[in-house]
Amino acid sequence: MGNRENQLIEIIEGAVETGVVPGASLVVVEGGDRVDIIRGVADPTGTELALDTVGRYYSSVKAVTSAVVLSLVDEGRLELDEPISSLLPEWSERRAVNGIPTVEHLLTHTAGLTYQAWESGPHVHPIDASYRDAGIDHEGTESLEAFSAKLAQQPLCFLPGQRWRYSLAHDLLGRVIEQVTAAPVAEVFNSRIFEPLGMDSSGFVPDPQMVARLGACWRHIPNAEPSLELVDNAGAASTYASGERIQQMVSCGGGLLSTIDDYVTFLLMLRNDGVHRGQRILSAFLVDKMMTDQLAPMLASDQRDARFRVCTATGFGFGGEVARDGTGWFGWGGYGGTSFVVDRRADRVAALQLQVQNDFTITVWDDLMGVLLS
Repeated sequence: MGNRENQLIEIIEGAVETGVVPGASLVVVEGGDRVDIIRGVADPTGTELALDTVGRYYSSVKAVTSAVVLSLVDEGRLELDEPISSLLPEWSERRAVNGIPTVEHLLTHTAGLTYQAWESGPHVHPIDASYRDAGIDHEGTESLEAFSAKLAQQPLCFLPGQRWRYSLAHDLLGRVIEQVTAAPVAEVFNSRIFEPLGMDSSGFVPDPQMVARLGACWRHIPNAEPSLELVDNAGAASTYASGERIQQMVSCGGGLLSTIDDYVTFLLMLRNDGVHRGQRILSAFLVDKMMTDQLAPMLASDQRDARFRVCTATGFGFGGEVARDGTGWFGWGGYGGTSFVVDRRADRVAALQLQVQNDFTITVWDDLMGVLLS
């Protein structure tokens, strides 16, 4: 990568040395070359960050969830245009006049669902508050069935297919996966994605080996000193190691624990059109569809949620945004500072693992993308 590698190193080292983040891991695979840049610490005790440090991947799991759903489509067990009311009994009682999303609507966040919001502002929809009052969240619910049943009672923000709004759609897809396979969702992810790809440090409930390598998580507070606040500790002291999580629903929109090494393996499978070491995980047709803009032109012109970048220059595929400018990249990220891109035209994948919750004021990924896409 030559001079570009030096630029990437400078960005990562600068963020760590100035205290913007405690640590950062970047992996770039371009053609046959791989670059690993790892700097800083994984916890307050000074444990060095490593390729196998386990982190909270939050919304970066949405691409993995999409892949699980598409594997069921490959087998003919699901149809993209299938109304979820034909799959989920709790949605079959919903009045059709309110709109019934399809599987594809959930994959593309055009189902009319939203996220609950605890804050106020122009991006908050009135139905966000309705979710909050009904106790609808991707954490703390006893089961996916109970979550889905509560969600089915809520009005939609708009009729399915009319607009794009980031939402709990991928958590609801967890209920679809559960219903179609008649198996626990975590087991389905293991059998269809994690085990075939050798992602042995990925899952929704960490095993003891993962707990031992689980790093801490901080929150970034703009214009404060210090600007980092510890919100979840490392190892067995982390809330993710708690037995309570086993009793809660699996969040297919935000609950994944993984390592950057594992996640890059998943990205390379997508770059290779669904094949990993000679084994086909997904059909090339559906991988291409996943990483192709699925939003109609009328959707692309809608005003977007100010927190997210989806706009006229960026569309959305299944579980990630897609460049509309011809560069051909597909990517997304997670609340804890994980980000990824798959660029098939450049034969490149890149992933960043931070463990800092932030309000998009940390520009590390944008700075890195400026180099990678130059």
